[in-house]
Amino acid sequence: MNSYMESMGEHLLTLDSPERDLFGELRTHWQEDTVFQRFVSEGDGTIDSLSRFLVRSPRSNISQSSAQFLDFKSNMFKPYLENGYKIVFVTSGNGGWRNLNLFLPHLGVTEFVDQNKLQTLYPEAVASTWGIPDEYMFKFVLSRLKQADEQGEHLLFLLLSTTHHPPYRVPEHYSVPKFTLTSAELTRFEQLGTEEELQTILGTLRYVNDQLGQFMTQIKTSSLANHTLVAITGDHNIRGIGYPQVEERVLGHAVPFYLYSPADYLNNAAVDKYRVGSHKDIWPTLYQLSLSETPYFKMGCSLVAKTVDTAWCFGYNPEVVFNQEGAYLNGGFYPWLSQDSTLLATKTEISPERQAEYQRQESTGALLKWQIDRQVQDAR
Repeated sequence: MNSYMESMGEHLLTLDSPERDLFGELRTHWQEDTVFQRFVSEGDGTIDSLSRFLVRSPRSNISQSSAQFLDFKSNMFKPYLENGYKIVFVTSGNGGWRNLNLFLPHLGVTEFVDQNKLQTLYPEAVASTWGIPDEYMFKFVLSRLKQADEQGEHLLFLLLSTTHHPPYRVPEHYSVPKFTLTSAELTRFEQLGTEEELQTILGTLRYVNDQLGQFMTQIKTSSLANHTLVAITGDHNIRGIGYPQVEERVLGHAVPFYLYSPADYLNNAAVDKYRVGSHKDIWPTLYQLSLSETPYFKMGCSLVAKTVDTAWCFGYNPEVVFNQEGAYLNGGFYPWLSQDSTLLATKTEISPERQAEYQRQESTGALLKWQIDRQVQDAR
C-alpha cells in the first residue's frame, strides 16, 4: 500500500515534543518501523509529485494532455498488474481533480474510490473545501483489505489524502490540545499565518497523523500484519514557510518515507534509516520486498537493498541533489550537519570526482523529460 499524505513535510514534524504531541497514535509506529528522514519529494506540488510517481513524468499536466491515454512503458503499476494484482485508488478528495478519474483507470486502476463514493458509504462524513476527513479513507481501505484477505485477492492500494491542505480545518468531532509555541517558532513560521492559524495547521496535522496511526494499529493487530506492506510519504513539504538559508535547502523539500514490512519480507533486505532518497526510490523498494525478481522501469533504487546502487541511490528534487555525504549547491559541496540531520554544514570545495558525480545526478531532470517525451513521440 502506498499512501501520499497531503503536505506531510519533515519540518513541521520536528516540532513534535513530549509537551507538544503532533503524532497521536502514529508515534508508536514511527518508533517501531523504518522512517527515512533524509528523503525529499520529487515534486513540490501534489500533481507534480504524483505524475512523476505514476509514470515518471516531470510534466505535471500529463493526466490532462493529449498523451493521457498512451501505454506508458514507465507505468509504475505494470509490475503489479503483470503479477495478478488489482490496483485500488482511494482519495478523500474529488476524483475528477486533474482528470484522475480517467487517467488512473487507463493505467490499470480497476477500483476508483473518491469523496463521493466514500460519502455514500459513510453519510456522516462532512465535506470541506478539498474533501472529507481522511479517517473515512482509512476506514474504507481497512474494510477492503479485510475483504481481500478473506477472498484471497492481491491488491495494491494508492491513497491520496487531502485533509492537511489549506484552508485547514480540524473535524468538529475531533478534539486537539492547544499547542504552546515559542516566540522563535512564531517568527519562523509567520508566513503560514497568525498564532491561531498555526494552531489550526498543527491541529490538522495531529488529526491526520493520529488517524493514520489508528489505521496502522488495526493492521498490525489483525491477520493483515504478516502480509501487508505499507509505504507512507508526503506529496510535498507544507508550502509558505520559506527557506532562504542554504543550510535548509534539503529541509525545504523534505518529506518522511515510512515503511512497514512484515519480517518475512525482509529476508534479503538491509534496513538503514539513514539512507538518503526521494520519491523515485519508493517503487524499487516495494518491488524488492513484494515482487522479488520482477523486472521494472528503473529510475530509482531500493532503499533496502543489501548493495547500494550508486547509479541511482541519491536524493533528487529539481532544486537539490544530495547523497550520503551531503548536497551539491552553489558550485560547492555542503556536508550534512550530523548523521541524521536534514540540515547542511559549511560549504567545502567540490572535488573533480564529486563534480562529475553531481553533473550525472543533476541530469536526472533532463533524463526524465527526454524519456517521457520520447514515449509520447514514439506513440504518435
